[in-house]
Amino acid sequence: MNLKKKYFVVVIASIFLMSCNNKSNEAIKGSFTTIKGTYSHTYPYNDVNVKEVTLSKIVKGKKQEVATYKLKKDHKYGFTIPTNDTIEEFYVLTSDYHSIPIYVKNNQVFNIDMQGNTYIQTNIPDKENETLYNWERSNDTLAYYRESTNETLNVSYKDFFPFFKEHAPKMKEFHKQVNTPNKKFNELMHAFIDLKIEEEARHFMATGRTTQPPDGQYNKQITLGVYDQFADKQNFKTTKLLELPHGMSTLVMSMDDLVNSGKVKGGFSIEGLKTMTNSIENDTLKGLFIHHYTKTFKSPTQLNEFIKPYKNVIAIDKDVKAEIDTYLAKISVFEVGTPGYDFKFNDVNDKKVSFKSLKGKVVYIDAWAMWCAPCKAEIPALKQLEKDFHGKDIQFVSISFDKPKELAKWKKFVKDEGLGGIQLFADNAFESDIATSYKINTIPRFLLFDKEGNIIDANATRPSDPKTKEILSKLLK
Repeated sequence: MNLKKKYFVVVIASIFLMSCNNKSNEAIKGSFTTIKGTYSHTYPYNDVNVKEVTLSKIVKGKKQEVATYKLKKDHKYGFTIPTNDTIEEFYVLTSDYHSIPIYVKNNQVFNIDMQGNTYIQTNIPDKENETLYNWERSNDTLAYYRESTNETLNVSYKDFFPFFKEHAPKMKEFHKQVNTPNKKFNELMHAFIDLKIEEEARHFMATGRTTQPPDGQYNKQITLGVYDQFADKQNFKTTKLLELPHGMSTLVMSMDDLVNSGKVKGGFSIEGLKTMTNSIENDTLKGLFIHHYTKTFKSPTQLNEFIKPYKNVIAIDKDVKAEIDTYLAKISVFEVGTPGYDFKFNDVNDKKVSFKSLKGKVVYIDAWAMWCAPCKAEIPALKQLEKDFHGKDIQFVSISFDKPKELAKWKKFVKDEGLGGIQLFADNAFESDIATSYKINTIPRFLLFDKEGNIIDANATRPSDPKTKEILSKLLK
């Protein structure tokens, strides 16, 4: 959602709350839906003050924030969102201790009062939300296992799996209660029930507990029958899950469990990720799954190797394709063999030195600053490297990322410390082009280039690392 739309929702929410005191349950005139209620500030388990309530819509199986309301002393919250006659979809009301699904259509009013980890919904606007509310309340007993309080952290898989194996069939019985006049909702609700049952089991295993299954015993938990009901993967054969809360996170957890259970060889390697991707039957979901793992790759070569077989499925969603292409372009500046950025900075004598002028020599760059203690700790080792490779075809370049106002102080520091090599001063610290080009946001950072000015390693080892001398020796043979 763009900023203007989000601001519109927040403003209307504020206007609505100012009129809440008339106790009217009628929606604001026009095409709007309102969600209001109260929230007891204090959570009974640990006295943590809940400070805000967030309303999100479901976009591609994930929550997308619409607006957040900061709670005041009266504990009231409220949102009013524009709706129309043609769109109906899931929204989620969240706090630190809640994730409440609602089905939003046109001109509705929701009253939802929250306290601790429970909630009461009154003035339920339609049959669809009555069904959804009854479903959520029928599973209140799961809240004990869902929370991560000091008490429930001691609840282990030994407690949960026997309970869940007995409770899951009861949850499935709820399918019989889904009989609203709304065919679209009924289809989504059936999918939501099955997805929720699966999400609860997988979420429990993904949540840190004081006792976890011993190494190598994970698969035994699956054989207890807890996951047997998910074997057909019906939830992942259509795009319905993209309209449901926790849709994508459940898909990802399901794929992760293939690794944890030993059913996917190679773990989260490229081949392992390909095996998981291939197990997803729906091409749109495949593309979104690939997108989820895109940013775990730091090497463009490896990312290209992963996505190459899936160019067609990635192209199904234009946003997914654009985001993957943008990320690939961003990390390509670090690719081995990529020409280095041609910076031009002043040395201690105010003489311009360009990266291009260093061509013909191996270049080892040290990005540092005077205020950085770890950077200064590398100075003795850097001086030793300069001495060890004196007269060789290598140039050691130190670029200071101190602020422009520190220029005179830097010149004095270079002289007083007897710093060797080429000492340069970046023109605008971390806002300089070299910093943005190589995503330098922490220092010290070292970069290594070949004699042609191409990247060897944009995250090279430190001078104090014995491997550095070995690497440079091999390059200079």
